[in-house]
Amino acid sequence: MIRLGVVYLVLFAAFCIRSLSGEIKKKRYGRFANSLAPFVAPLIASVGFLFLDKPGEWSWLIVASMVISFLCLMWDSMMDVAKHQREYPEDAPALCVASWFLIAVTFGPAFVMGFLWAL
Repeated sequence: MIRLGVVYLVLFAAFCIRSLSGEIKKKRYGRFANSLAPFVAPLIASVGFLFLDKPGEWSWLIVASMVISFLCLMWDSMMDVAKHQREYPEDAPALCVASWFLIAVTFGPAFVMGFLWAL
């Protein structure tokens, strides 16, 4: 099971780096800071679940950072939905479903591992 977790962690880290490097290349540093928040907490929580002991009294910090990360992801996905509706009104429903599915598949296991590690 740990091997599957490591494979997921490598793929998730590659996705994070790919997503964040696009913001740096475009020199949109404000957007980079907003994009960094949802990636850091699940990444740290995944590493913690796979390789570290329980956080003990620091578990509230892990849970709070995961909740903030989740809220940032929801805000960002809502902005994507609005952008899709403006740019591609005829394909907006399909693009919105694809965006939500990508978020669920990419971040879902990280949130599950993070909450299992913290609680």
